[in-house]
Amino acid sequence: MDVTPIEAAQLFNGLANGGFRNPLRAVRAVISQDGKTVKAFPLQVTQVASPEVVYQVDRLMVHVMDHGTGRPARALLPPGLVVAGKSGTSSDYRDSWFAGFSGSHVAVVWVGYDNDQPTGFTGSAGALPVWAHLMGSLGTTSWNAPMPESLAEVQIEYPTGLRVVPGCAEDIVAVAVPAGTELPAKPGCGFPQAQTPANDPVNTLIDGARKLLQTLTH
Repeated sequence: MDVTPIEAAQLFNGLANGGFRNPLRAVRAVISQDGKTVKAFPLQVTQVASPEVVYQVDRLMVHVMDHGTGRPARALLPPGLVVAGKSGTSSDYRDSWFAGFSGSHVAVVWVGYDNDQPTGFTGSAGALPVWAHLMGSLGTTSWNAPMPESLAEVQIEYPTGLRVVPGCAEDIVAVAVPAGTELPAKPGCGFPQAQTPANDPVNTLIDGARKLLQTLTH
C-alpha cells in the first residue's frame, strides 16, 4: 500500500511510545509577534497496541541494528547508542526507506523519485546512511524502555532460536517473552531437555518469534 513519510513516522511514533499514539503535527503552536500563544494543540494520547507486544517488537528492531539490515549504521552512529529500526525496499528498487527511533527521537527517511522511476537503492543502501547521519547528529539518547512485568528476558542462539546460556553459543541475543514461557533449549547447555509435542503452543510461539526475528533482520 502507499504510505507517506509522515504516515510511517506516525506508525513508528506508536512503537517508540510503547503502544501509545499521539498525533504528529507540522505546526505545534501559533505564536503572535509579542510572544503570546494564539493557537496550541493539546496532547492527545491514545493506546493503540499492547505495551507488551510493542516492547517485544521494539527489542527485535534493536537486533536489526546489530544483526540485520541496520548494521551499516553502526559505523555512523555514536558508540554505544541503542536504536531500533527497520529498512524497506519497494519492488524494482523504486523506494528506499529506513525508519527507527532512539530514546528521544523518531526519524523516517525516504529516498526516491517523484516520477516513481527506480533508484537502484535498497533501504539499507540509500535511506539508512541518511538516517544514521541524522540520528547521530541529534545528540539523542539510547532507547531503554522498561520491560513490562509480564515479560521475561531470555537468551537464545540467533541462528536456531534455541535457549542458551552465556558461553554455550557464539551468536547469542536476548529476547523478551511472556513470563513463564519454557523455550526449547540447545542440547548441552545445561537445561533439562523437556519434550513438548510439535503442536504445543510454546513451540508454535517460538517458531513464530524465530521467523519474525529472521524476517526483521534480513
